[in-house]
Amino acid sequence: MSAAVRAAHPLVDDFVVPPADRDQAGRAYADAITQTVGERELWCCQASPDDLADWLRQTGWQKSRSIPDAEAVPNGFWHRHDALAPMRLIQLIEAHN
Repeated sequence: MSAAVRAAHPLVDDFVVPPADRDQAGRAYADAITQTVGERELWCCQASPDDLADWLRQTGWQKSRSIPDAEAVPNGFWHRHDALAPMRLIQLIEAHN
């Protein structure tokens, strides 16, 4: 990616956290998906927020913040009457250069 593009735009990405960083719901969901579809691309790269920040730093990016995806929605979103519930499995990272 060119320096001009990086300077003008932040990077926002999501990533799968390793099992040690998941809560019980995140571990159960990941186990169910793995049993169903096996070890596919989504599960092949798992990083802690610190590991991902290090990888980004090596390519000229600086982490601005990293939050669980469940915290990226407005207050009240999780007050639901269906099966959707927050879990610690996916995290978002924002970086700039």
